[in-house]
Amino acid sequence: GGGGGGGGAPEESALEVTVPRDLATGEGTGVMLEVVPQYAAQVTGDVAAAAGPVEAKLADAEKFEERELEKRKALQMKNLEEEVEKELLAGASPRRVRQRLSPKVWVVDWDVRPAPVAAGSPPRPPLMRDMLNTLRAQVSFLLATASPYDEVVVRITSPGGPVSDYGLAAAQLGRLRSAGLPTTACVDLVAASGGYMMACVADKLLAAPFAYVGSIGVVGGSPNVHKVLERAGVEVVQRTSGRFKRSLQQFEPNTPEGLQKYQEEIDAIHAAFKGHVSTNRPSLDIEAVATGESWLALHALEQGLVDGLCTADAYLRTRSADAAVLLVRAKPPRRTGLAALLSRGVEGAASAAAALAELAGAGRGLASQLSSRLRPSASLAGQGLASGAASGASPTEAPPSEPSTWTSPRDSRVSRRSTAASTASHTRRFYLVLTTVSTPPLLRRRA
Repeated sequence: GGGGGGGGAPEESALEVTVPRDLATGEGTGVMLEVVPQYAAQVTGDVAAAAGPVEAKLADAEKFEERELEKRKALQMKNLEEEVEKELLAGASPRRVRQRLSPKVWVVDWDVRPAPVAAGSPPRPPLMRDMLNTLRAQVSFLLATASPYDEVVVRITSPGGPVSDYGLAAAQLGRLRSAGLPTTACVDLVAASGGYMMACVADKLLAAPFAYVGSIGVVGGSPNVHKVLERAGVEVVQRTSGRFKRSLQQFEPNTPEGLQKYQEEIDAIHAAFKGHVSTNRPSLDIEAVATGESWLALHALEQGLVDGLCTADAYLRTRSADAAVLLVRAKPPRRTGLAALLSRGVEGAASAAAALAELAGAGRGLASQLSSRLRPSASLAGQGLASGAASGASPTEAPPSEPSTWTSPRDSRVSRRSTAASTASHTRRFYLVLTTVSTPPLLRRRA
């Protein structure tokens, strides 16, 4: 795949490809589920008496279904062998045939929400530099690994941000499109302004019905404190070379000429933003949607901003029927020294706590059995209710196993030498942010 990207990179970064255990809840959410009995089934005498014959009929039906399934599989295998033989005779390479027979869906996340942290610690939003470096490595990995029969799904959650950062992120996704690799953007919460700049690059854009998209606009500004400095008796000496080196002032009064120039700069960025969206979604009436407004996906579908209403989980569940779904993410750095010792201590404490919980669950189960034997139940329903009340919650379960790891035939490690990059303190930054929505907490944090 072609190179690209920007910003400094760490000395070494690695990508990890995992197979999500449960696409319904999403891999990596850290959510553990349990099923707790609430009410016992009310089984009547007639149903209980007919349980034997009914079970026998159901077993016969299952055996019949299994036989029919085996017949269909045998027929499909025969047809597949004939199809592969025709492809090979036509000159297709065995590698391409294998790729067609085993398509993959590669999942990439762009989520600016703070990651879960330990209890009592303040949430820490991800650093934009780290996100850009990870996206760059992910795209390079996919261009070197994915086949033309694969698909890349990018799950985007972002209300926008600095123009340069999101322009680079959109350009990285554009590398996938330029290489002809089918790309789908999925939005569950928000992809506004800079987030929509990324999402519109995909070949297909899906969004949950109440997700926010759009906000094709630019906002920029800076506080002016010259009056505060005057009252404090502070004089700021500033000299510039170049007529518009400092069009927007912070320590001196703004001039009409400088404000006009600043507005022209914002308008130029907006024009480039509109051109970017029009290039990737030519059917849009860009003047009607590039007003800075944001829409619910329900209404954005009518405007042509999205192609369909669907959650990312529902789409991946559908694709998993005929393709392997693989999540590509940055591999956590390996801990060494004191950090490794501390982490092992924490893991040991967690294991001890899990063992104690398992012993407690076994004790509750033994108490439940003793109480059920000492206190006979009056009916089948009563017995079910008594056992449910005695046991309370479901037995304690072991921690979920780690997701299985898929290793590419090629090296998935992408190593890069870091490059020093300095930014002048006076450099202005324009922002592509969602400004018309104030309800979600995520959006209230952005100015």
